Amino acid sequence: YGTRIVATLQRNGGDDDPDDVWVLDLEQDTLSRVTTEGGYVPIWSPDGEWIYYVAPGEGRDDIWRRRSDFSAPPEPWLERDGEQTPRDFTPDGSTLVYEHWESDSGNRSDLWLVRLDGGDPEPLVATQFNERHARVSPDGRFVAYSSNESGQTQVYVRERAGPRRWTVSPGMGRRPVWSPTGLSLLYETPDGGLARAELAFLVYCDVHRRDLLSFLARRCSDHARVTPDGRPLVALWVDYDGSG
Repeated sequence: YGTRIVATLQRNGGDDDPDDVWVLDLEQDTLSRVTTEGGYVPIWSPDGEWIYYVAPGEGRDDIWRRRSDFSAPPEPWLERDGEQTPRDFTPDGSTLVYEHWESDSGNRSDLWLVRLDGGDPEPLVATQFNERHARVSPDGRFVAYSSNESGQTQVYVRERAGPRRWTVSPGMGRRPVWSPTGLSLLYETPDGGLARAELAFLVYCDVHRRDLLSFLARRCSDHARVTPDGRPLVALWVDYDGSG
């Protein structure tokens, strides 16, 4: 656990040379290709058995998946009008949180839930604004996400099964990432760095400290991750010239 990284390999070609999903094995020092016809925004299933990702299509983007041992070819998993982007799983592995873009409603993004054992998708946060970048807390009680409801994109935390919600970023922020303990959040700042918000989830949520992490000068995007032991931060970029 924690020895493999799934990432989008960004090629230097044009639209006819799409990005694909790859797995980097840190122990074996190997790079294995997951998709061959385009794919991006990959995430692991909680048990590490599956890789879920966006498969671009004609006028819509669906969620596909593939076994991480490559024992079977990729398969479609969630097909729906608009664009779907997988973001996170609940800790018990039963439910996927994903973004659903509605192109016929002003290009609006909402957050939805869908169970892996079947059933229809259900809205988690659906408003007239754009809700994106959802991450479920390690205990499954809270969801961090970004929204532009204030007129600028900010980071919020809300109860997964309740009405309470709190503002995390004092100004612009997006792409939150939980620490393994669930006591802090990292999020991207407008200058491309990272900020850390220390959270207290006892009876209520209190954002009691925010530290700017200036060690990342370039935009971290949603490739930033905290490793399972909670110590290093992983931000991976792969340069590829298309020659191999």
